[in-house]
Amino acid sequence: MLALSLVNLAFTSSVLQGGVIDPFGDGNGRVGRALVMAQCLNARLMPPVFDGNNRAMYYAAMQHAMKHGRYSPLIRLFYQSVA
Repeated sequence: MLALSLVNLAFTSSVLQGGVIDPFGDGNGRVGRALVMAQCLNARLMPPVFDGNNRAMYYAAMQHAMKHGRYSPLIRLFYQSVA
């Protein structure tokens, strides 16, 4: 369980870093999501799916993490989206 938590933290960090280094001005996070997908596939895990059902929660959790430095809502969302 701890290993999976660390992997999720790495995914989360990738998403946040991707949002910061994203070269596209619209800031939609496509680079971060691509990094997450690559890391998941490399770890032989199903990439998370953020669709119409959970996209708003994903954006809210991302904003919370970036503003407050608290990753637990985002990590929880990753767990839920791959389960």
